Amino acid sequence: MKIKIILIAPVWKNVKNDPTLITYGWATKLKKYLHELSKHNGYQLECFIKKDAVRKQVEDYLLRDKGNPGIIIFLDHGQEDSLLGSDKLPMIDLDNAYLLQNKFIYSIACRSGSSLAKKAISKGACGYIGFVNDFQFIIKSDLIGKCTDTFGKCFLSGLTKLLADQCNMWDAVEHIQSRTEGIMADIRNKLAKKGEDRFKEKYYLAAAYIITSLRHNLDCMSPLGDPKWSIKQWASD
Repeated sequence: MKIKIILIAPVWKNVKNDPTLITYGWATKLKKYLHELSKHNGYQLECFIKKDAVRKQVEDYLLRDKGNPGIIIFLDHGQEDSLLGSDKLPMIDLDNAYLLQNKFIYSIACRSGSSLAKKAISKGACGYIGFVNDFQFIIKSDLIGKCTDTFGKCFLSGLTKLLADQCNMWDAVEHIQSRTEGIMADIRNKLAKKGEDRFKEKYYLAAAYIITSLRHNLDCMSPLGDPKWSIKQWASD
């Protein structure tokens, strides 16, 4: 049986500057990568994006797939006890967390690494990488160009390690930490190279804001489950 990769990326309409417009951009790029990866690694890609990312469609699929191995990737809004769909309603919550049995959840969503993650693990999920506080990112900065892509590359880098290298969960977390620390070091170096005559308050403020946000995300990232778990365990089961 092929291992499923289940990509979920809701979009909230009619909400100005909503973060889902950013995470949807990440999901679009990620979908292309996952499609190519699936060709060579034997994964099966399933996508629930925009209007398809609502409770009924996701729940119906997970009911049919209950107990089968799979990685759920969720990019959008979250709460302590739920992941929210395109209709702004709970899509996965404490009531249907049992559907996450034998699934690994990789979620970039605010606060869902708390109650929901613990519930998922108690119901048989293999692992959960999430965040126990609000996930932060910055839309634009002169220091590193399109900041949103940088934030996505940092915190999705562990996913590519899990899937392409089939490393264990803790190695994936350490990869995220290393990638993010590297970005923060690059920002400091770029700031220093501007020279005293070009030091302006906006550069200091931008650097501080970006680094603080990246550090905040690292500090509230919460991996739960067996740190030695990897996709290879499904093959050996």
